[in-house]
Amino acid sequence: MMARARVKSLPSELSGRGLVRVDARTASLLEVEAGDYVEIVGRSKTAAALIVLGPNKTPIAEIDRLIAQNAGVDVGGEAVLKRASPRMASVLVLMPENPLLARKLKLNPVAVRRRLEGYAVVKGNGIRSSVRGVGILSATVVDTFPSGVVIVDGNTDVVIREPGDLSKAVNRATFGDIGGMKPQIEALRERVVSPFRDTAAYERFDIPLPRGCFSMVLRASGRPFSLGPWRTSWSRSTSRR
Repeated sequence: MMARARVKSLPSELSGRGLVRVDARTASLLEVEAGDYVEIVGRSKTAAALIVLGPNKTPIAEIDRLIAQNAGVDVGGEAVLKRASPRMASVLVLMPENPLLARKLKLNPVAVRRRLEGYAVVKGNGIRSSVRGVGILSATVVDTFPSGVVIVDGNTDVVIREPGDLSKAVNRATFGDIGGMKPQIEALRERVVSPFRDTAAYERFDIPLPRGCFSMVLRASGRPFSLGPWRTSWSRSTSRR
């Protein structure tokens, strides 16, 4: 079950606690009650513990700034709400923004776990919280086990990774971050993304790969370059990796 709701700001006294507050009708539609967890979906996804408002004329979801950023939604915009089926996190891998703080937290990951107990997170989410004896923790959830929506509990193994490992950094950019340009995006998917990702399927059904497409990578001069004759051999090599 899912519902759409207008995004509003959560009162400051409730912010920073991993909460979402929705109207009673929306909670009933989702078949959830206070204390359950709800997925909040926009350009990306996060989850939060539920508290319920009284009746309201229109569906609303009150969230704080961090949850809005993690979900990829804006105050005044719309979010999709779903009933979450979270699992307990066995492992939570965090990458703090501050390398000095990361080294300090490596010596005391238990303090981080205690501060985040009960929070629902998803890989790629940002975290900002005050950790006793450490200060303000601003970090990215680099990975979780299991995957999907997980809840930090007393048995979660928190792993702190130092920033700077670009090979394992989370890239949140998607086509959903581009406003408009739907025909161009669909053409790009068809003529570039699909042939590269599904080369084996093209070859299996003897479908010729599109020709004359342009990559969206620019030269130093700012001019796009054609994928040219090496496109087929390159795509075949990547499909075997």
